[in-house]
Amino acid sequence: MDVTAADPPQHSPRCAPLDVRVAHTLSAVRTAALELLEAQDARSITISQLCKKASISRPTFYQHYSGLDDVYADIVRQELSRTAREFEGFEGSGIEKPLERLIAFVHTHGMGNLATVGNRQLASRVRPIVELWLAERVARAAYDAELDALDPDQWMRTYFVAGGLMTVLRQQAADSPASGVGAEEMAHALQRTMSTVLRTTS
Repeated sequence: MDVTAADPPQHSPRCAPLDVRVAHTLSAVRTAALELLEAQDARSITISQLCKKASISRPTFYQHYSGLDDVYADIVRQELSRTAREFEGFEGSGIEKPLERLIAFVHTHGMGNLATVGNRQLASRVRPIVELWLAERVARAAYDAELDALDPDQWMRTYFVAGGLMTVLRQQAADSPASGVGAEEMAHALQRTMSTVLRTTS
């Protein structure tokens, strides 16, 4: 799976310039994949099943995707694109401290279907993409810098926080001790922990 790009492209990297038919096909594939994942394990899903569910042929599928992992990555990128737009319009934009604003948004909204995905096989496939997306935003919020511009120590701390944040969100969505913690209390706890790790007061 391609995990090198955090912000999602408009469509799968394998397809031609997007038009209405391509958009419809990609949407049908993503929808079919999500419906199948609700009913069965990711390891048992086949391309033939997905094509039948999406009402497309196998040749059409391979025009846009190299395999099922490509589909899962496409789903994640679309969700991250939507989440990024929501973050830009977040009501908490009045919060002055960037790190506090990021924590408030992520805790309030979660990561859509990403942090709460119950299928472990799918979660293991998409986690690197989500962690990279989070790490880029943590870097901007904590250090006012792009991820690639951080020094090794900052980079390590940023990824440590991003991975931990995703784990906490998933555990909170499940039946765990974190699930009973209120939004404000959890946001403050996350902020204290992240600020300590990142060595910043932002």
